[in-house]
Amino acid sequence: MNEEFIQRYSRQLILPGFGTKAQQKLAKSKVLVIGAGGLGVPVLQYLCAAGVGRLAIADDDTIELHNLQRQVLYNLEDIGSTKATVAKRKLQALNPLVEVEGWPIRISSKNALYLLDGFDLVIDCTDNLVSRYLINDACFLKKLPMIYGSLFQYEGQLSVFNLLLTDGSRSPNYRDLFPTAPPPGQISDCSEGGVLGVLPGIIGTLMAAEAIKILSETGDVMHSRLYLFDTLHFKSRTLHFSPHPENPLRGHPPLLTELIDYEAFCGIKKSPILMSEEELEPRQLKKWMDNKLEFTLIDVREPGEYHFTSIGGINIPASRLEAGLADIEGKNPLVLLCRSGSRSAASVSLLKEVFPERKIYHLSGGLLAWKAEVDPGFPMY
Repeated sequence: MNEEFIQRYSRQLILPGFGTKAQQKLAKSKVLVIGAGGLGVPVLQYLCAAGVGRLAIADDDTIELHNLQRQVLYNLEDIGSTKATVAKRKLQALNPLVEVEGWPIRISSKNALYLLDGFDLVIDCTDNLVSRYLINDACFLKKLPMIYGSLFQYEGQLSVFNLLLTDGSRSPNYRDLFPTAPPPGQISDCSEGGVLGVLPGIIGTLMAAEAIKILSETGDVMHSRLYLFDTLHFKSRTLHFSPHPENPLRGHPPLLTELIDYEAFCGIKKSPILMSEEELEPRQLKKWMDNKLEFTLIDVREPGEYHFTSIGGINIPASRLEAGLADIEGKNPLVLLCRSGSRSAASVSLLKEVFPERKIYHLSGGLLAWKAEVDPGFPMY
């Protein structure tokens, strides 16, 4: 502990119950943060400032203009650069006592176990189900604690999974909350549902606080509990949860002993029941519209997305599709669309059960493909 160390961390060193011992534990700790976006930015900034010894960032995404609304580590000059690279440079400037590594890579079933080697803690700052299940399972297999956070519109949640307890057991994990993935298209990310800009800062800062407590062995860690915060109504609540009997990582023997194909598990890969004739290319849909063919266009995005930008049709969100079936009248072919095509593709099978005699299509690639192939000036988010 030289003079710079003491001066830099003085406000933590004088904390009751923290002091030199906890600060030195932080300085020896090694943390992997997966995702350098909305949640990752405050987590990285505060852990770097707090004095974590080694901080690795895994994210292959590049910085875009819409990121700046909530990812306040970046600015206009950084647009087009890799988040991991920019974050490393700026964090190193914030605290040169911390060893910062920037990995512009995407975690996968092939590299996850290797990437987790040598770390004391993993922090999941991703924004999709595939990564959440993958990171959770990898941490369970590697016997590593992980901090989880997620965001949707005005609400956020966080928990600590797989923490080593005093009796030698591990605390519950993500699969104890959600043993199986929800139906495809039911859960939206920020690009589809939106997010209030300050929310990632709130949840990400709380995640950083949990990380500091785990690494320094101070305080009461948020394990076996799920914290939920609603910024719109300024409400919070804490749910307690226990090991779930259907968690495939548990059992004697466990059903899951290695990493799997998580895109298939989450239903992201194209379902074999969706034949190619059920996909409608953007240019085909444009021709149908120009030729005034009779069909019913159904936009399965959420109302906020639909009112922000649309190409017409009726709005029946995928999350409430069954309740909106009464609005689908007649015998015309149905064409479903969403932002990227995932929610509309997942909705086809449901409508086929209800309307087995009708032709049902979905717009391949969604409105993103429509913008790319039909209307470059179409306002897309």
